[in-house]
Amino acid sequence: TRLRAELAIARQTIETTRQSRSTQSASEAEEQQRKLAQAAAEEASSLRAALAGAEQKITALDNELQAARGATSDARAETRRLEAALQEAKEQTDVEVRDLALAATASSAKV
Repeated sequence: TRLRAELAIARQTIETTRQSRSTQSASEAEEQQRKLAQAAAEEASSLRAALAGAEQKITALDNELQAARGATSDARAETRRLEAALQEAKEQTDVEVRDLALAATASSAKV
């Protein structure tokens, strides 16, 4: 009977140890899962922040591009204006030279 009692106690101890280990393993698995979930949440937060930063840079670059396009358009308009003014000045110069040539011819004919 003493051996049976010791055997029963040993069996109970083994069963208790198994249950304890099973509970401990489940707790450890839950803790590991919680840590993984926290790490994933932190990584997602970091990626969202990086995405927001990238979107801000894209917006800033797009604004710069639009400003550059506007400046290019303004420069083209100014170039066209200056080319027209140059052409007008050339034509005016040609008229003045022709008028001077005619005046010189008329003046030499009178002499």
